[in-house]
Amino acid sequence: MNSFIGIKTEHWKEAYIKLCYTLIGSLIPIWLGAIIVWIIGKLNSWTMFFIHGEFAIYSAALLASVFYLISSGRERNPFLKKRFLSISTLVLILITAGLFFIAVTNLTDRTILLVAFTIIVFVFSVTIFFFASVLEIALTDTDIRKLERSNIEDLGKKLDKKIEESGE
Repeated sequence: MNSFIGIKTEHWKEAYIKLCYTLIGSLIPIWLGAIIVWIIGKLNSWTMFFIHGEFAIYSAALLASVFYLISSGRERNPFLKKRFLSISTLVLILITAGLFFIAVTNLTDRTILLVAFTIIVFVFSVTIFFFASVLEIALTDTDIRKLERSNIEDLGKKLDKKIEESGE
């Protein structure tokens, strides 16, 4: 079964907007801090904003949201291999926790490699978050239409019953 059946352009657009809001809001300490530090002339290096594992924290936050979407107990969940995806997401969250621990405790002198790895994990987490959001939005949209159709059918049946009762 293809998980992307029934996904429309609007679902992709809405997920993109959700992603933009999420990234702009969650990364405000980095981009606003960089702007302020640049304006006051104290910007020594851009790495000062992400050398301590900050992207590992951002990744964990996105992945926690994805974990909820994957493992939620909805009647019709669009995620194939739910158990595998849930476990994989938890493993990624643990990896981000490990990366943050290594960064904060200075367990390695390979800071550039650590920063690069946390940024790669962050990009991967953003991608996972985006696709999970697309599926969640499509699911919600589908469920609402199904509910509307059900309500219309119920109203039709009630109307038919009233007409029959009034004719007798």
